[in-house]
Amino acid sequence: MTTNDAPVALSGLPTLSFLPGSALDAGADTLVLAASSATGEQTGPRLLAEGLSGIDVPALESLLETLGFTGALDEVLRLPAAAVPCAPGTAGLGVAVLLVVGTGQ
Repeated sequence: MTTNDAPVALSGLPTLSFLPGSALDAGADTLVLAASSATGEQTGPRLLAEGLSGIDVPALESLLETLGFTGALDEVLRLPAAAVPCAPGTAGLGVAVLLVVGTGQ
């Protein structure tokens, strides 16, 4: 562990960084999102994220459900960014891959 804000890079392993601001402006290769499973009257998974102005969140949640993603604990779904619905007026996500991880209920 380090005590500064610089990411720790291990030889041959990807670097994980937590950055302030919009996730879509980070210049990353992969965007990781968390999703919970359905509870009560809710059907399908729900994204647990704020500030995703470039993503059409309801359309993405519908796509996740269509693909059989439930949001169950430790469930993982990898999508090419081109398959992710963008919000109107958005040119693209700025990442190559979207990784959605289930958190359970």
